[in-house]
Amino acid sequence: LNYGVWDHIFLEHGWHYTRATPKNEFVFVHINFTSWRNHFDSSLGWRLGRKPEASDAFGSHALLLWADMCEPYNLSKRAAKICDGQYTNETGWDLKKELEEHLPRLPEPDGRLTTVLTARVVGNGNTTPYGPEPGMPSAVGQTFWAKECPVAGCPTPAPLPINSDCENSRLWSDAAGWPNGKVPGAWENVV
Repeated sequence: LNYGVWDHIFLEHGWHYTRATPKNEFVFVHINFTSWRNHFDSSLGWRLGRKPEASDAFGSHALLLWADMCEPYNLSKRAAKICDGQYTNETGWDLKKELEEHLPRLPEPDGRLTTVLTARVVGNGNTTPYGPEPGMPSAVGQTFWAKECPVAGCPTPAPLPINSDCENSRLWSDAAGWPNGKVPGAWENVV
């Protein structure tokens, strides 16, 4: 998302041109997504556990899952609380596991990512020139990355059980593994 640069407020066609007093502004952006996400990482701002507000830092964001898409699932109370249409900063691996284990298999819930793009101005235009509030980014843009794994990482799957046929596995080129102690040659029958 590219919102702009500070020059749009302070240079030609901005404050110097219109003589309108620069003021704080904010824009809420809602991005709908399909299929479950654990969280979104971003280039700026904080992941919030609530809906973003105008007073939040530029780029702060949260996500929600559509409650009506969660209703067909028989979710535990803990998972249902995450899938209730309220904003959160992470949906959690437990919910994902319950969604995947549900039979019959249903579409995963879609959701919405909401971010706030804030531009705060300081100064009075006389003794102190107008400018961006300290700490505001110089380029007013935001990038998001959808993440399926929690911040701590995805769980490691359990090792596969050893098949009894695998216990006798060997390298084809190992002569000691062949009944006659010899590696088969080209076009020989191998049993």
